[in-house]
Amino acid sequence: MIAKTDRPCPFCKARQVVPVVELRPNDGHTYRIVKCTKCDFVFTANPFESTHARGANTTLRERRQPAVRHYRIEGLLRALKLPGVPPRIVEVGAGHGLLADLLRHDFDYCGYEPNKERAELCQEQGLNVTNTSFDRTTAGEESVDGIVIDNVLEHVSDPERMIADSYVALKRGGVLIVIVPSIRDVRRLMPKWRRRHHFQRVHINYFSPEHLQVMLVRNGFKPCQFGFRGFDKSTARLIPYALADTFGLHPLGLYYYAIKTA
Repeated sequence: MIAKTDRPCPFCKARQVVPVVELRPNDGHTYRIVKCTKCDFVFTANPFESTHARGANTTLRERRQPAVRHYRIEGLLRALKLPGVPPRIVEVGAGHGLLADLLRHDFDYCGYEPNKERAELCQEQGLNVTNTSFDRTTAGEESVDGIVIDNVLEHVSDPERMIADSYVALKRGGVLIVIVPSIRDVRRLMPKWRRRHHFQRVHINYFSPEHLQVMLVRNGFKPCQFGFRGFDKSTARLIPYALADTFGLHPLGLYYYAIKTA
């Protein structure tokens, strides 16, 4: 049944939607996940807020090991040979500082983290993380060699605005790295995983490869697959996924880097 939503579609701004599923967690709120009838983008029609600043306050000491994707990001940044000496890298959503730890010595790193407790924990470890949200005014125009948005766009009310702000902040030839969950993650075919992970109350946007690519292109970027760029022994176990990325299959999350071409 077609309905109208107060929250416009993050992709095309239309308001006509059809229901996908309702989530009823223990917070007393019913989350309506819907699909836009104009562009097929899936999103939460009635989130409380952008959920990027929310989440458990796990300490850095409890989560000191970077995930494999952090090593992929580090390897990609090295492989791209960005021009800055050292390259200036901004991370949007520094979280617990795991990527910051990898980049702090060889890059001019700056992280933005809207969650106050997480930002303070990063600062206690000597990481250059500020407790604020990222936009084109906080970073400065054409001042950054690389921007990393890792598992953030699915949480923010206007993901395209964040991509547009990244374009403004990047120097010409700079790189935007984007990682988001995929609406087509193959694990959704397993009922237990689907119930626990596929649709979540803290995710308010659900990306397909096509939607993410179009958002990047219409904001001036040339999107590329991660593929095997920057691979080393720390990421060797992801070879099957990198091979799938190369052919545009994306079995799990979406891994893109995008160059500012003008």
